[in-house]
Amino acid sequence: MKTDRHLYALFRACPEYLFLLAGLPSPGPCKMEQVTIKAISRTMDGLITPRNPAKPLTVVEFQFQREDGIYYRVVVEMVGVQRERKGRRVQGLILFRDRSCDPRTKPWTSVVQVVYLDEMLRELEARDATHPLVLVFKPLLERSEAVLEKQVATHYKRLRSRVPRRYFQTFEEVFVDWLMQRFKTRTPQEITAMFAELTPIEKTVCGKELIGIGLQRGLQRGRTAGRKDGQAELLRELIAVKFNGAAARDIGKLANLSSTQLRSLGIALLKMKRASELKTWLAVH
Repeated sequence: MKTDRHLYALFRACPEYLFLLAGLPSPGPCKMEQVTIKAISRTMDGLITPRNPAKPLTVVEFQFQREDGIYYRVVVEMVGVQRERKGRRVQGLILFRDRSCDPRTKPWTSVVQVVYLDEMLRELEARDATHPLVLVFKPLLERSEAVLEKQVATHYKRLRSRVPRRYFQTFEEVFVDWLMQRFKTRTPQEITAMFAELTPIEKTVCGKELIGIGLQRGLQRGRTAGRKDGQAELLRELIAVKFNGAAARDIGKLANLSSTQLRSLGIALLKMKRASELKTWLAVH
């Protein structure tokens, strides 16, 4: 699964969480950005810069597969940052998925801090099962897909209630994208059904994203069919995602509509909030 850009997005939104996972003292207000070190022409995963100049800069690398040269890379980046930032104190931090990804290269293990994500999240969950970090990583680290599927709606609702509004959209997008990667063989409507307790999901960023995927698939299928069949296919995808499968029986009735009626339904569908409204529209037309 793709992780680097998601990890960067999460910790750019809230870099303090990275220090929480590492068990390091927070440097206070800070920002995380991707920085290119000119001397070695290399862009690191992240550089955390505290607002307080007396606090050290933190070079961050995310490592979700084994790479024997990761410690050398971080040490070189630390030296490069210190040279470019006029001798300011620098520390290095590697976020490993688990211990199997860590080559433990001496003597640099005593120079660079390491975090084993799976272990630290278990410890954090034992203290606070609804912490935003615990919840957002569930689609990535939950071993059982069956358990994950049953708990998706609960995790998402808790995430929505616990993450501060200023960076909730980032956490939501990462949660949904990891979920879609985890269930890559599922249709958008099947994934949406996991959020059945959330009403109306189409108003959330994750709901809009899932509806968008459904529309894209409908358009792709529709291009290979005639105009009417293409319109019907598109509407089937939209209805299935918008109403979480609640209008499954009504989808079959679209075959009886003309091209003009399908177009009218598409416009009306944008204003509908409940599956019962679709049933009424079909009964009238």
